[in-house]
Parts: sequence; C-alpha cells; structure tokens
Amino acid sequence: MSSEKGTIEQAVHKLAEANNNSNTRLNALETKLDEIHLNVMEQNKNMNINVPNEIMNVQEKMINQIETIQKRTKELQDTTTSKLEEKQQQWEQLTDNIRDMRAEMKKICEALERKASRKNDHNQLMEENVSTPHTQLNSSAINESFDNGESDHHNITEQRQQAENNARQMLLNERPAQTAHTITIPPSSSIPTFST
Repeated sequence: MSSEKGTIEQAVHKLAEANNNSNTRLNALETKLDEIHLNVMEQNKNMNINVPNEIMNVQEKMINQIETIQKRTKELQDTTTSKLEEKQQQWEQLTDNIRDMRAEMKKICEALERKASRKNDHNQLMEENVSTPHTQLNSSAINESFDNGESDHHNITEQRQQAENNARQMLLNERPAQTAHTITIPPSSSIPTFST
C-alpha cells in the first residue's frame, strides 16, 4: 500500500507539475496573444490614422489642381473675350469707314452726274441756239446731198467730231478742282480671326 501511496503521490505531484507547466505556458501564450492583439490594434489605429491623412492629402492636391485649372480657364476666357471685343470694335470701325467711304463716293458720283447732265443740257442748248453761216452752209449742203440722193458721210463725221471736241473742251475748262480722296485699307493682320 505504501508503494501505491507513493505512486499516487508521485502521480499527483507529476500532474501538479504538468498542470503548473501548462498554466505557465498558458499564461505565456495569453501574454503573447495580448501583445499580438495590442500590436494589431496599434497597427490598425495607425492605418486608420494614415489612410485618412493620405486621402486628405490626395483630396487637397486634387482641389488645388481643380482651382488652378479653373483659374487658367478663367484667364483664357477673359483674354479671349477681350480679344474678341477688340476685334469686334475693329470690325465695326472698318464697317463704319467703308459705309462713310461709300456715302462719300455716292455724293461725288451724284455731283459728277449732275455736272455732266448740266453740261449736256448746256451743249444741246448751244447747238440748238447758235447757228453760224458755216453751220447753215453745211446743213444746207447736207440737205442738198440728201435731196440729191447722195450721202456725204465725211461732212457729218467732221461735224460730230467738232461738236464732241467743243463739248470736251468746255467740260475741261469748267471742271472744278478735284479733291484727292484717300481710301485706307487695313492690313490683313487687323482682320479678326477666331480660333477654335
């Protein structure tokens, strides 16, 4: 019985030792697990802090880029609008100049037409009212040649040329001094261009 008792005590002792060893290992494992858990929690915390910071940095960069693009777009739009307004003013000025020039040319043409009409009227009156013995002689000679059935083209042509020369001479003598008019055509570089 004593041998059995010794065996039981030894077994209990061994069991207690094994239990203590197991408890020690278990405590070490629990401690290690707690450390691992703390490390994971710390890493997770750092990740949660770093990820939003990275997101915020990216977001801030994007906002800055968007603001820069908007600023450049506005500058380009303002520049384009300014150039367009300048070209529009140049175009309107050119159109006004052409309109004024046309009106002035029309006035000049009308004045010349009136002058020529007065000269024609004056020449016709002079031809009708002024009769010289030479003219009467020529007209009677023309009438006689027509009465005789002959055509004296040479005399008729001479009379026409003489009348035209007289009319030209009178126009030259009575022509008013002409004023010089300058037409300014802007260079092609001032014509508005539009780019797309």
